[in-house]
Amino acid sequence: MRLAPWLAVVVALVCGCNRGGPVTELPDAFACSVQREVCDRRDNDCNGIVDDADAPEYCEGLDNDCDGLIDEGADCRSYDARGTSGWVLGPDSMGVIVLDDGSLTLEPPHVVLPQPALWIANTDEGTVSRLDPATGHETARYPSVDRGGLPFGRESQPSRTALDQRLDAYVANRAFGGIASVTKIAGSPERCIDRDANGVIETSADLDGDGEISLDTAMGEFIGPNDECVLWTVAVGSNDAVARALAIGLSGDDGEAGVVWVGLYNEQVAVALSPDLGLQLASVPLGLGPYGAVAGPDGRIWMTSGPGGATFIVAIDPETFDVERVPLPEGVVTYGISVDGLGRILVAGEWGTRWRGAAAYDPVTERWSQSGSLPASRNRYAVRGIAASAGSIWVAGRSASEDGALFELDVRDLSLTEAHPVPGAVDLVGVGVAFDGAVWGIAKGSDRAYRLDRSADTVTSYPVGHTPYTYSDFTGFGLNGILGASGEHRVVIEGCRSTVWTGLSLDADIPEETRIRLRVRTADTVEGLASAPWVGPFEPPSPSLALPPGPIPASRYLEVSLRLSSTTPGIVPRVFGLVAQGRCDGVS
Repeated sequence: MRLAPWLAVVVALVCGCNRGGPVTELPDAFACSVQREVCDRRDNDCNGIVDDADAPEYCEGLDNDCDGLIDEGADCRSYDARGTSGWVLGPDSMGVIVLDDGSLTLEPPHVVLPQPALWIANTDEGTVSRLDPATGHETARYPSVDRGGLPFGRESQPSRTALDQRLDAYVANRAFGGIASVTKIAGSPERCIDRDANGVIETSADLDGDGEISLDTAMGEFIGPNDECVLWTVAVGSNDAVARALAIGLSGDDGEAGVVWVGLYNEQVAVALSPDLGLQLASVPLGLGPYGAVAGPDGRIWMTSGPGGATFIVAIDPETFDVERVPLPEGVVTYGISVDGLGRILVAGEWGTRWRGAAAYDPVTERWSQSGSLPASRNRYAVRGIAASAGSIWVAGRSASEDGALFELDVRDLSLTEAHPVPGAVDLVGVGVAFDGAVWGIAKGSDRAYRLDRSADTVTSYPVGHTPYTYSDFTGFGLNGILGASGEHRVVIEGCRSTVWTGLSLDADIPEETRIRLRVRTADTVEGLASAPWVGPFEPPSPSLALPPGPIPASRYLEVSLRLSSTTPGIVPRVFGLVAQGRCDGVS
């Protein structure tokens, strides 16, 4: 029954529905009465009933009838993101695969990801070698600083490298007696910058196909500080700060790269940099000279002090910048630091001449585990780098006068599985696991990288630059394979000329140890999507695009980003389908 005019005014006063002006103006009161009901504890349609259950659903991304569902039965158009042929992986798909059952999921660590290069810092040359892990060939060599004015070459003293979750690379330059710096290098040609706008990316490449980059400028294989794949270099700290430790934090919900953390050894601070421009976000006092760094499973950044340093390691909360000190086992000093699939922080440690091995700290139980002392050579191996694969922990055994060795430990109890000799490796300091399962050792004194094929038990060596000195996450496997496996798939959906996009519906299996985050952006053209801002993340399985962090602008094209991640090796989310809903309001 239609309300009498005076009753409509009373209802408007009680329910607060009048939005046009003084409640004595009857036209405004009647205008309020045509509002649609929305489940928000208000009487939106001014019929005297709050959140009436028989209100009709309307395609707007809201719950009109208060049954906990959005737009059910409403006249929404549906757009299947998979298409008739299933998921189609494109250039913006990274770290994901399509299984035989048609589901989209994370690429397992043993499968080679796009651009899975190894990044090796050549200390006394001031360069970074990029190796193809499948062939061992050097595909590019970059300067460790850009053309911004910091000294290029030996003075930069690059040492640690690390990859983010988009597989871009970073290098920390120690610059003893000078200004330390961090440089970012593009992991794929699409992210290089054509600075001179000539339509060509001038960058290093193996032009003659011999698997090694020549520094002879006449050859054209090495570009130097003007290389357009060197994205930025930023100075960190004061004079002689010495940038040693380097780690990349986990990606946030926006799916972009994590924060870059660099430890300044002489200043005893950790500096946080933005991954996009290298802007300084924070400087955190540590109380130790940071020598190595790694991201932990809970997102904290762990740093160790190296030889002759502190008797503890530290964990930095990336949100509050609080620092926790964790005492090392009595008498142990450390070099390398890494993380394993059990969520433990790994260090390669020494205790005088009595013990040289690996130790693992469990942040949950707050307990250390230690390996037995690793086999000694005639001059006793020193241990340096440390890394983990799915079932093993790997420690680099360094000797200045004998062949190096890669020690393989059982991840469960740190017992020695096997000592793998690395013939010809002098000063073997770095170790890393590639995505195909091979283990790489970096020999500072041999100017070579060594590939151990565990299945065939063969070792092959490949040339790099002068004095390679890398025992950080130079393969990216620690962050992307062991710790924070993640991947992204983007899909563009075409609607009508000005679609009001109201919701998404995700059909997926999301185990507790995994996450799926959805972001969207809209534009009137496909080309316009690239410059449109992302909105999100939206929580699966059926988020409304009309509610925060929405609403999103109405446009013909909707691009959806699915960011899949897992903190536990072997446990992955699977996406079977994705449907977008919207209305066209009478346009085509």
